[in-house]
Amino acid sequence: MAWTGKEGGMKRAVILAAVLLAGCAISTKTYDSDGREAYIVNCSGVALSWSECLDKAGKLCGQRGYVVLNEQEGGYPYTPGGMGDSRRMKIRCTDSDTP
Repeated sequence: MAWTGKEGGMKRAVILAAVLLAGCAISTKTYDSDGREAYIVNCSGVALSWSECLDKAGKLCGQRGYVVLNEQEGGYPYTPGGMGDSRRMKIRCTDSDTP
């Protein structure tokens, strides 16, 4: 399957549109400084915002809630949106005995 010519350009455009419109944050399990389980929630990209990070954190922790340990925001120099396209936060779900 060739990715050249008019048909190849259309395939690339469809794939790019699907990626940009996917609009979901991703998470990675990690640990905080005292060894408790935590998550890095990444909502980077021009199609996403901090609200996707907050939604993902809420889904990860549910009714337990969560504590934001760290937030980072920056820009990718080669994206249409410029500054603010890189967003991530580190969270820890709260335990029933830890507010």
